[in-house]
Amino acid sequence: MKSKILFIALTALLISMSFISFTSAELGDLKINLIDLPESVKPGQDVTLNFNLVNTYDIAYSGITWTTSVAGNSGSWKQLPSLTSINKEETKTFSAIYTISPTASGNINPTLILKTADPSIITDQKMINVPIENIQNIKASTTSNLNSDNEATIKVENIGNVNFNNIELSTSSNAAVTFDSNNFALSSGASKTIGVTATPNSVAETKFGNNQITIVVSDIPTKISATTDLTYQKTFCVAGSKGTNLSITNVDINGDGNDDLDWEPLDIIKVAVDVDNVGDDDIKDVFVEIALYDSNGRDLSNKLDFLNSEEEKIDLNRIKDGDDATANFEFQVPGDFDDGRYRLAVKAYSKNIGEENLCTDTSTDLSDRIYQEINVDRVTDSGKFIAFDNTRFSPSEATCGDRVTLTTEVYNVGDEDQERMILRAISSALKLDISDEINKNFDIGDMEIVNFEFTVPTNLEDKLYNVELTADYDYRSGVYRERSDSPEVVSLKVFGCSVNAVTTNKASVVISASLGSDAKAGEELVVKATITNLDSETKNLIISAKDFENWATLGDVSDRIVAIPAGTSKQVTIKFNVKDSASGANSFNIETNDGKGGLNLQEVSVDIAGTEAKNLGLDLSGNLIWVIGAINLLLIIIIIVVAIRIAQR
Repeated sequence: MKSKILFIALTALLISMSFISFTSAELGDLKINLIDLPESVKPGQDVTLNFNLVNTYDIAYSGITWTTSVAGNSGSWKQLPSLTSINKEETKTFSAIYTISPTASGNINPTLILKTADPSIITDQKMINVPIENIQNIKASTTSNLNSDNEATIKVENIGNVNFNNIELSTSSNAAVTFDSNNFALSSGASKTIGVTATPNSVAETKFGNNQITIVVSDIPTKISATTDLTYQKTFCVAGSKGTNLSITNVDINGDGNDDLDWEPLDIIKVAVDVDNVGDDDIKDVFVEIALYDSNGRDLSNKLDFLNSEEEKIDLNRIKDGDDATANFEFQVPGDFDDGRYRLAVKAYSKNIGEENLCTDTSTDLSDRIYQEINVDRVTDSGKFIAFDNTRFSPSEATCGDRVTLTTEVYNVGDEDQERMILRAISSALKLDISDEINKNFDIGDMEIVNFEFTVPTNLEDKLYNVELTADYDYRSGVYRERSDSPEVVSLKVFGCSVNAVTTNKASVVISASLGSDAKAGEELVVKATITNLDSETKNLIISAKDFENWATLGDVSDRIVAIPAGTSKQVTIKFNVKDSASGANSFNIETNDGKGGLNLQEVSVDIAGTEAKNLGLDLSGNLIWVIGAINLLLIIIIIVVAIRIAQR
């Protein structure tokens, strides 16, 4: 009985093993066929290989797995087939991706291996053999750009699968550079770091702003080449910023328009540059300069019409240690200045020490630290397309009966060309209404000098007479469709017309004033008074502020005694400390006294303004073969148990 039971168990085990062996396709029922094999491949390429899997038997297979082998260093499998099952007598198409090493040469010869339920048994395999093309390729990159010592580094790489024997470095730009290594060999896959030094003169001669030096890397025998750029900034200082004892702490730009950084032709621009001596010693001969660079790196500051006496370079003399000083620039944008984007730069240096030794040209007030972006635009308000500038009378003062010439420069500051226009000079008091028609194209940026001649009429009082300048333009179909929104007003002094006229002291001094700050309670109020001497000789005047006690206390008068030459003006700054209780309309008087009984008062009015998400998932890849194996083991156990129970019956 025991021998019968043992016989049945062994028989069941043999049947099960026969089933497993049968399903493993040991007899070669599954065959791999390679299709679409490329003639050649390139280094670094991902090659997609297409195959057919043919099942010639009348049973389906599942649990198919794939392994590989690779001879040499030609590459690696990037993606194996995803096919895991095939039906009986079926042919399936599948693919795999092989990545070729960037420096591989010769042939690729990987093998794709198919296995079924028993991973230890190879059902079929297919070796791929494809020649690799010879690729010559070189790469150049910048690892560090030029520093303050004009030194940089670059990296040269042989990214092909062919050795280079003579790599030469050069530059395609005008800058002179040297290399710490040149004319060298570089094997496939190798790299080399090279030091580069630019000569100071080469850097100094380049344009302002961002620049680049192009380095050319070339293999002489094969003529294979690559390039990389070294970038650097050319700043305003001739040798770049040098030393640390000078600091530009503030750059204040004020223009005529709504935006201080958007300029229009004929705008008056003021630039104040504060310079600090942050060192421990006095610094002599400190100069401050400004420049205005166009997109080509050209300094156009010499085209600006400077109103300050020292123009684009101001001498601050000595700055003591710990002290500061301010350079104030004032200029007018010319009427014919080209529109576009510009860069305003400033620098401070010591002429005594030498600009190449002590110079600073950076400030956090500037948009790019070394410059401030400026836009120069044409006027877009059609009522302001035509502008007048540099208007003068000849003679500058006149009496009745004199023949006077008014000369003015007329500019098209708008953004449209004009076909023709009429210019007018009007003054009812001088019985003046004359015009001049320009019958030619007056294009954007054009300037024309125009003269108006007239005779001063009789019986005039001794005073200043205003003349208004206007323009009619936008000529179409015989009609001028635009006229200047606001006339340009200029004044002519007329004197000596009355037989019994006596020039009084009061008539010889004109006082005007403007606010230099906001008028707010509890704050400092700055008033800028302009004193004009209309007399024929120099006047010495005492300047005073009167009748302000109800709303302010006097802080300071910049000049109490001024000497004003004939026909000139002097600006005096008066500072008040406005009371906390002050509000609304208030006033004070500016008084000039020549000490000879000549007293002048000018009243000035002031208005006091009283869930973070997370991805959750389950990865089952690689577990399928273990599930199948467990199922097979369970089937064997079930068969043995059934066989034992049958024997026991």
